[in-house]
Amino acid sequence: MEIDNLEVLQPSLQLLQQVLDALSDRPTILAYLKKISALRQTITDNLEAALQQYSHLADTPDVKEAIANIHSVFDIVEIRVQQLLSREANPDEWVRMPIHELQKQFEQVFQAIEKNSKGRYRILHNIAAQKASDYYLVFDIASPDGKVILMPHIFEDVMRDLIANARKYTDPGGNHCWFSRVC
Repeated sequence: MEIDNLEVLQPSLQLLQQVLDALSDRPTILAYLKKISALRQTITDNLEAALQQYSHLADTPDVKEAIANIHSVFDIVEIRVQQLLSREANPDEWVRMPIHELQKQFEQVFQAIEKNSKGRYRILHNIAAQKASDYYLVFDIASPDGKVILMPHIFEDVMRDLIANARKYTDPGGNHCWFSRVC
């Protein structure tokens, strides 16, 4: 699969470069974050225009997979942006987070990591299904009431970083267990 002319994707590439350039400027990146849905729509529209121009590629497995990856990344980015903007407004706030919601958010992250591995490995929660190239992950969060965890915003980032580093520094086929009990 080749696109002989990337000109059709220039609007998206330029927009992403602007966001990248703004990362070191807090007010500018905050303005971009507040417009993340519009940014996603612009890129989606540009991709659809490119697929119309290269319609013979639109139904290929590689293109379908790439589009699905872009959407899964944006799904996660939009959640993260909401979290970051909330933290920006109240950096020291502790939040009551339903455990099932926190687990669902992390499951989306695990699915995106697995999808972006392009088949090199899977992230499984069932050790019986684990193959040599898979990661087995136990992710368990408990609280006194079994339903809600009270945590600072930053705790979710810490968990995400620990899990990402555990995966990064463990060869495929390894096991990860994450238990968090709040008393």
